[in-house]
Amino acid sequence: MQMLEAEGVQVDWEQPQERRDISGIAEAIVLSLAASGTYDAIKAAVAKFKKWAPRTEVILEKRGSDDKADSEDIENADVDAEIKRRLDELANDEAATASRIAVCEAIGQALFHLGQTFWHAGLIVSSDRNSGASPFGFGDDAAVGIATVVQMGGELAQGAVQLLKDGNLYAAAALIRQIVEIEYLASAFARRHGKSALWLRADRAERIKFWSPAQLRKGSAKFLPSDYWNHCDVGGHPTTRGMNLLPGHVTINNALLWVDLAGHLSRIWKDVAQSAERLLGKPIPSDWKLPNVAAAEDKWLQSDGYHAALQDLGDILHGIPDSEIVDE
Repeated sequence: MQMLEAEGVQVDWEQPQERRDISGIAEAIVLSLAASGTYDAIKAAVAKFKKWAPRTEVILEKRGSDDKADSEDIENADVDAEIKRRLDELANDEAATASRIAVCEAIGQALFHLGQTFWHAGLIVSSDRNSGASPFGFGDDAAVGIATVVQMGGELAQGAVQLLKDGNLYAAAALIRQIVEIEYLASAFARRHGKSALWLRADRAERIKFWSPAQLRKGSAKFLPSDYWNHCDVGGHPTTRGMNLLPGHVTINNALLWVDLAGHLSRIWKDVAQSAERLLGKPIPSDWKLPNVAAAEDKWLQSDGYHAALQDLGDILHGIPDSEIVDE
């Protein structure tokens, strides 16, 4: 829709019922657009769509106009079926599939091993232990806090990868929902030095007051309540929306979950690397022999047209406004 509006085309559309998340995008992929504008404007918008769907054939249905001088106006651009067909083609591309799996595996392993390293570092150093700042007797609570969250992220990532490989989509979605919460914490730690130590030392009352998902979202505009709500609905709380991931009822391409997982893990790794380098005072040493995450990410982003397509469609399929969703 934004592609059309950018070209000066007036667009009326029926809002899908699904919410704004990757699985929601796929479930709501069939929608109706009624566009009125010049043929050249619509053609320009379609050309943008075809950047990620180069073999797409778009059918434009022209209807009569009472104004003969404006006979080139187009009132209907029916691209729904073609978009869905092309998305499935992109989702099933062998090279893209391999790159999705590879980036998820690389980040999962990197998180696990980096977490272990910082755990040992947090035990060995002695600043917090000597000052009495650590209630646990750790040497560096900030390092141990980061290590704990990073190791949890690595465990969850590797578990989700294995479940997706085994075809256990519902259980994988449940772990991805937990990974979203790891992303919140990693982002908070990256924004402010020392927050990981505060998190580590927090009791239950403090965790509820300061570290709940809803509270963490207030500290970052990039996290939308609707995105978290959808992950809870599909793979967190038992609801009927999870039915589509059960054996015999699967209605989505499992590439959706791979792309979703890869996206969350990439953002986590970026924040974790920032926190790690701040603690170290230098880049992560190469002799730590972590997986080459940057290379895996580059290969994924360059080869996965499905991911690029979903990013574009996310701007088109808005779903339910965040203001209408009860935060948790």
